[in-house]
Amino acid sequence: MTMDALISWNLPTTRESGLPLDPLDIAGVEVWLSADLGDNFTVLSTVPTADTELGVPDLEPGDWIARLVVIDTADRRSDNVDAPFNVPDNSPPGAVTNVQISLS
Repeated sequence: MTMDALISWNLPTTRESGLPLDPLDIAGVEVWLSADLGDNFTVLSTVPTADTELGVPDLEPGDWIARLVVIDTADRRSDNVDAPFNVPDNSPPGAVTNVQISLS
């Protein structure tokens, strides 16, 4: 059984140096996703600064990592922020096995 996820974030207000960051200097947030604990990431979207969330439909049960990177208007990239999460397996239990019937 798949589930939908909503990834949300707050935009930074400072640069890595600690100095203020003008919100107009942010081009967007690149959102990546990995289903194998970070070995392989796939870019989902580059989200414009007007939005601070991204919906991801139909995720299979298991462990996932969302990776977010802020990109400024000069194409400088922030450090990665990785957010692990788990999609629970809400499917029903499997059927019984090895059913035996004895007659007398």
